[in-house]
Amino acid sequence: MTRLALASLLLLAGCPAADPCADDVDPWIEIGEGWDGFAGLADGTTLQVERGSQGGQHVWLSLRGDGMHPGSRDISEGLAKDDLPWIEFELESADGVHSNENLLRQPLEEWEDAWGFVERRVSFRHWVVLPDDWADIPRSEREAEMEGMEFVVRARVEDACGDTLVDERTVFLTFPDDTPGR
Repeated sequence: MTRLALASLLLLAGCPAADPCADDVDPWIEIGEGWDGFAGLADGTTLQVERGSQGGQHVWLSLRGDGMHPGSRDISEGLAKDDLPWIEFELESADGVHSNENLLRQPLEEWEDAWGFVERRVSFRHWVVLPDDWADIPRSEREAEMEGMEFVVRARVEDACGDTLVDERTVFLTFPDDTPGR
């Protein structure tokens, strides 16, 4: 008897189908850095800031994990079925959240025979609240201040079954040389 026929008989007999969200696996995620791969991120790591072509700046973050309910593997199918995980990265200091809003529905990629690999460019602002005199403050001066600040990077995943997983690390930032011509 095929699986489909067996499932149909169970449903007709009044037996509920197996709940895809009922399991006893302890899900986990781990935040990392890098693009086109994963490198675990230790507390106290200094992240290299990259400048964007339109004057912004960002860091590359990734996450991996297991035990999550991935939902659909295809973005079109996942959007149609409304079962894609919600994924967000944050960069926060004692002043507040610097990162731009980046909560997205995104398929989880297969990673070492498990579900849960995502990479993302995380853009952020120099100030949480823009000061009135921001245009008079040299960017290099503000970036030197930021290099002395402690930040928390955080990854948050709400999987296809509504389970929320969070991981975070304390990091520092280093900015590229801003000298014209280099």
